[in-house]
Amino acid sequence: MAVQSAFGATIVLGLVGTVSDLGTGWLVDRYGAKRVLVGPWIALILLAVPTFYLLAALRTPSALFGATALLTVLHIFGSSAAILLFMLALPARVRAGALSLVYALAIAIFGGTTQVVEKLLIRWTENPVAPGWYMTAAVIAGLIGAMILREPGEPVRN
Repeated sequence: MAVQSAFGATIVLGLVGTVSDLGTGWLVDRYGAKRVLVGPWIALILLAVPTFYLLAALRTPSALFGATALLTVLHIFGSSAAILLFMLALPARVRAGALSLVYALAIAIFGGTTQVVEKLLIRWTENPVAPGWYMTAAVIAGLIGAMILREPGEPVRN
């Protein structure tokens, strides 16, 4: 796609992400982080690959913008709640430093390598939808991790 379309998708991502962050905060305050993140992440697991197939078939700027908006909403509603859940699982005295370190490492390792990994996956599989599978695997791993964490006020299970 044209560079302008990719830039437009980045703008869509930023705008949708900002609004979604605000909505996530409101919902987390009302219902708790775990309850908020499960639905969007399950939807993301189910919709990521079909969305990439649709995008690969249509290859239009409007399809790109729509796919970006959909995947961003689902990602942000789950991820923002998950970050809060992780932060609350840390002791208050180390919370800021530990969260900063873990977040920075995760972004450096996964965010920094995602484009290379996805390019290699597309090349190896000869399938332009491979990033959708990569996203699905990452969200499944995140959902498992989030379910392991105990939310404040949640009873301890044996």
